[in-house]
Amino acid sequence: MNRGTIPPFTLSAAQRVRDGQHLREVLAAYHEPELRWRGAGAAAEREFRRAGRVQLIVVADRIIGLTDVDPHHLPPAHDSPVLGDHARPRRQRKTHGGAGRRMPTTLDELVKRARKAGAEVSLGGRHLRVQRPDGEPVIISVSPSDWRSINNAAHTLCRAGVNVMRF
Repeated sequence: MNRGTIPPFTLSAAQRVRDGQHLREVLAAYHEPELRWRGAGAAAEREFRRAGRVQLIVVADRIIGLTDVDPHHLPPAHDSPVLGDHARPRRQRKTHGGAGRRMPTTLDELVKRARKAGAEVSLGGRHLRVQRPDGEPVIISVSPSDWRSINNAAHTLCRAGVNVMRF
């Protein structure tokens, strides 16, 4: 990308640009950074660029975040003898239906568990048709109007002989 071109911004990053002078500082940090480093762990696709008081977070040549920083404060080195391997790893967030969840929490998870239990699942309009292993169909709504509908559908399938519970 040429030095004079303005890179794409996310809306939240663009809203943080205060004025023309600040935009010039952001462009300098993007095109000619004094410091440049990659994120670690889950943020490995992120690239951090810093020039003067402006620090950018860039993903796929797009600015997704920017902030003003103290120019004398350096980013932590991942191979720092102080941090080393003793830095506390970030805890990953649990997705729906993680360990300890017996009930499926999403429609996709309900379908996967029904198929794993031996049922055939097909979509017909606004309803799922779950064909039990013995051939009897069970109909479930795809567009639930109640927050308990996934829970109710799981219980309906269990009563019909398709076990979607995790043990």
